[in-house]
Amino acid sequence: MANTSQSLDEALLLRIKKYIEKYQAESGGSPTRRDIVEYFGTNLKRANKYVHALAMRGHLELDDDGAIVTPSGLDCADYQFVPKIGVVKCGLPSLAVEDYDGMFRLPREFVGTGEFFMLEAEGDSMINANIFEGDNLVIRRQATADSGDIVVACRIDDNSWDEEATLKRYLYNNGRPILHAENDSGEYEDVDAREFRIIGKLKSIIRDMEIVG
Repeated sequence: MANTSQSLDEALLLRIKKYIEKYQAESGGSPTRRDIVEYFGTNLKRANKYVHALAMRGHLELDDDGAIVTPSGLDCADYQFVPKIGVVKCGLPSLAVEDYDGMFRLPREFVGTGEFFMLEAEGDSMINANIFEGDNLVIRRQATADSGDIVVACRIDDNSWDEEATLKRYLYNNGRPILHAENDSGEYEDVDAREFRIIGKLKSIIRDMEIVG
């Protein structure tokens, strides 16, 4: 028998696997082949081939009709499903690239209501706020903030279209909004918040899979 795995695009196979997991986590059900076709812009034959390949490798199960089986115990009622989408610099603004890196199921009573995403902290500018490199930051997606909030903010460079993101405390200084680092070293200067747009507010910190704030 021919080894069909040789004709598979392994990167696409992984993307389809992550898409199915994300779909199940967010909806409590499984996508159809048509959903996969529309999402990836492929055809039904190819979508079916990759779904069966994932089943053969033990990454998912199919029922008697060939539909993708939703894992048992996937109860969305009491949980928020939060995607981890990349890294945010706790220092000077840096390029922020969304890169889906899995889905975390967090108790709804812990995160509350709203739309959330998770970022991994990098750098040391927020250590006085108990935020350290490697921490997973649960961010509520919102475009506004109150003075004192810790926010993720992006700056658009009109020349290069690169989007820069940073994690800082949002404050007012003499009536002017600023982004302020929480580090006593004096290495980081305040940044004019008017040059940035807020994309989210820090809700909680997860360190070593324990909720610490």
